[in-house]
Amino acid sequence: NHEDLKAVMWTNSGEIAGNGRDDDGNGYVDDVVGINTLARNASGIPSGDPMDTHSHGTHVSGTIGAAQNNGKGIAGIAAHAKIMAIRTVPNSGDETDRDVAESFLYAAKNGARLINCSFGKKVNEGGMVVSETIKHIGERYNTLVIAAAGNDSWGPISWFDIDTNLRYPASFANEHLLVVAATKSSGGLASFSNVGKVNVDVAAPGEDVFSTTPGNRYQSMSGTSMAAPTTTGVAAQILSYYPGLTALELKQVLMASVTPVAAFSSRMVSGGRIDLDAGMRHAQTNFAHRVRVR
Repeated sequence: NHEDLKAVMWTNSGEIAGNGRDDDGNGYVDDVVGINTLARNASGIPSGDPMDTHSHGTHVSGTIGAAQNNGKGIAGIAAHAKIMAIRTVPNSGDETDRDVAESFLYAAKNGARLINCSFGKKVNEGGMVVSETIKHIGERYNTLVIAAAGNDSWGPISWFDIDTNLRYPASFANEHLLVVAATKSSGGLASFSNVGKVNVDVAAPGEDVFSTTPGNRYQSMSGTSMAAPTTTGVAAQILSYYPGLTALELKQVLMASVTPVAAFSSRMVSGGRIDLDAGMRHAQTNFAHRVRVR
């Protein structure tokens, strides 16, 4: 319902709001804008009301795709993105692997090409179920999952390495997963950002990011939770012009077009900061010959 988001929300055209029925036969009732795996009925089916009661999800959404040129608030990075709202992380405590896997499947089956994961945890109670789900939706639905690296560092004194101190889903070795560290306004690595030469792929702005919050409000937040949607917004903008890119090709574009930062070379795979302009040029140079341009 936010003034800067309501125009860009994804809607399930096969569902009729508020009639208590599964109109489109997808197994969910009244899922007009998404689902809430934290609220289930007696049969264990998630609710169709994903309303944000924390502010984190709303803030992330605005960074990705808040309406542009509407004279209100902020402008999201992606001009053509639609936001599918899925509530799967509680206000306090960890999300469950069951809920995460179901959320990923729901999003991909309903057309999501990008899934933003501004969350993470130490415990991986579901074994490889989440990683296997990421692989499945990447291969079957061409969906790329973009995840926050985590905020456990005390840089520059001590950088928390998720190659050895695992965080999930960020530490999964999965080609359909892109993991994001956070930078500060000067372009250097944010002091709180986790790193990982193997498990962290790119960096993106994630400190003092101004975005949408519930109640038609706006505020600044910091974290790799803000860096992930910055990257998702860039990915969505590139994908809107080159929709024929596969998930793996889009990941390759994002990683190959970073702005190199010498200090990042030992702390992430790409050794650089995400760059929308360079990404658009890289996609045009390497894929325009066979990918339909918007």
